[in-house]
Amino acid sequence: MPQPPYIRPLIQNCFYYIMNVIKTLFQLYFKRWLRHSKPPLIYYYFCTMIMLYILLTLNLFAFIVFGWDKRLSVKHKRRVPESTLIAITFIGGTVGAVLGMLIFRHKISKISFLMKFALIVLVQAICIYFLKKYY
Repeated sequence: MPQPPYIRPLIQNCFYYIMNVIKTLFQLYFKRWLRHSKPPLIYYYFCTMIMLYILLTLNLFAFIVFGWDKRLSVKHKRRVPESTLIAITFIGGTVGAVLGMLIFRHKISKISFLMKFALIVLVQAICIYFLKKYY
């Protein structure tokens, strides 16, 4: 099945935007790099660490939101909308959401939520596959 023509540029643009933001931050702190044509090895380490910290923060946030929603459901109070939980999972909090679902036993019996969740995991797996294949 051929890939739609708009998916790869979209992924590329997001990736390059994030890398350019990190590069600019790096340049602000390490002005010596401006004299060199090739970035030093520490730049790649710096980019990797920033991306790792962003993902860890997103997953911790997803875990906390799932736990908070479970607490609200036990107290019979107004809960976090399901679309918010799905959105947090989609932007990168998949691991935190899975751990939150398993540890707090939250949203594990609701089939419609699990189907949406599985679709998000599938989309993320496809994105990772294409990133590894083309980069």
